[in-house]
Amino acid sequence: MKIVVAVLALALVTAPLAVAQQLTDTDSFEHGRQLYQDNCALCHKDSGTGDPPSFPALSGNDQLGDLVRIVSNIHRGEGTMPAFPDLTAEEISSLANYIRNAWANDFGSVTTVEVAAVLEEFEATGQMASVWEGVFTEAQARRGQGVYAG
Repeated sequence: MKIVVAVLALALVTAPLAVAQQLTDTDSFEHGRQLYQDNCALCHKDSGTGDPPSFPALSGNDQLGDLVRIVSNIHRGEGTMPAFPDLTAEEISSLANYIRNAWANDFGSVTTVEVAAVLEEFEATGQMASVWEGVFTEAQARRGQGVYAG
């Protein structure tokens, strides 16, 4: 009887945590979907199929299992991929959650803490610079910011 009571008590304590986590994951996924639409869908398509080789497919892409690679590509850019250094760890986490689990992908969720740790490691090792560092002067970047954002 004591075991049954203990199990029920544990279920009552952990159930709200599980529900809260599920809601958080859903919110993160939906936020990631919006970020994807705003920043990524033009090149990688709504379907995640991309336009290889310039814009790789994200749907079915086994490289999405590598969180460091995802954070690096989003934050610093690579090849034709522009850098998004203004995205926060929370936004990168949401975006990663979306692309890792949309379409046919099933790579699991990513926490903001995990993304923040990767960004901190980049900063500590001097890897924060993007491929776009020094391409434009500050004045040129300011003039083009409105056009790029539009």
